[in-house]
Amino acid sequence: MLNVTTSLVSLALAATLVAPGGSDSAMPADGKPASDETDCAMAADGRPASGRSGFAMPADGKPASDETDCAMAADGKPASSGPDSVRVERILAAYNAGIERAISRIESLRVEQVLIDPQEDGTTKEARAVLAYSRSRGMEREITEPGLPHMVGRYTLPSLLGPELSTEEYVVAYEGIEEEEGVFCHRLSLEARVRDADHFDGTIWVARDRPGPVRIVGRVADPPWPATMIGLDKAFASGPHGIWLVRRHSGEAELSLLIRKKGVRHIFYEDYWLEVSADSTGTYPR
Repeated sequence: MLNVTTSLVSLALAATLVAPGGSDSAMPADGKPASDETDCAMAADGRPASGRSGFAMPADGKPASDETDCAMAADGKPASSGPDSVRVERILAAYNAGIERAISRIESLRVEQVLIDPQEDGTTKEARAVLAYSRSRGMEREITEPGLPHMVGRYTLPSLLGPELSTEEYVVAYEGIEEEEGVFCHRLSLEARVRDADHFDGTIWVARDRPGPVRIVGRVADPPWPATMIGLDKAFASGPHGIWLVRRHSGEAELSLLIRKKGVRHIFYEDYWLEVSADSTGTYPR
């Protein structure tokens, strides 16, 4: 039974960690993608080393804002449960525009994956794969070094760029400015209005100066059976042509099938290569 349950954990991680961000597999506890300039060193708490600081707040403890919007969504919840829904809408608009712009400009892409499963005896098992995208063929995956069970997953171009977010699908609250991964970010809390495996509850850090995802941490809103919990922690970095791309993804799954079993998988994305098209002015991303 133990082997069967372990396989189910691996399968849940591989099959469901794709949903909220569009990628499979689990990542380190902090879920931060590794960049070409960042190693994968872990701190004592199991998180990759990072210069984090608390987010700044005015004296009253609330993010500074003169604007408030009490609009309600169809489910009766405020369009943004934070004190500044206007600011939230502006941040999400810029964030989503960056993802849409990247999708429209990327002609082809290639990246290597390193998948790592920690074992109960303290050792790890590793496998490798390559993702290749083109407009004509979509996303394809080649397993170059097998070594782990259930190396399946739904990969698309958006899965590498981050999920698009809206106040129609999430209750969003602004929580201030915070440094994450060495980048000053807007910190937003998210609660999924749509309770399914494609949405999540958690936190996203959006780069302040050049909007893009820096880190996403959360749990799948309604994990599919037999999973009772699926956690995700994804880290992004500015890659070729200044496009934000996932660098590391840690996923954790807990299943209940006669006995409870937990599993973790880490995926690191290395050596991105992109071909991009010019915009309407003939300018290429830098």
